[in-house]
Amino acid sequence: MPGVNISQIEAQERAKYLSIDSYDVTLKIIPGQETFYSKSIVHFACNEPGIDTFIDAPAHRVISSTLNGMAFDISNFDGESTF
Repeated sequence: MPGVNISQIEAQERAKYLSIDSYDVTLKIIPGQETFYSKSIVHFACNEPGIDTFIDAPAHRVISSTLNGMAFDISNFDGESTF
């Protein structure tokens, strides 16, 4: 699935503000099927309140997305743009 990658400079800039504590990724893969279910939980901290960031989600569909317990509207998710 195509996506927009950030540049090394953008990644270095983002790293100034974010620290990743952990990733928890669960995959449900069924032999013979082309698609699979995945669930990703990222625990991170930000040292600059109000800074914008994103998580790459190269997927056909997103079921739900939350940050600090608040749900995001994912109705316009197209696999590339941010929401």
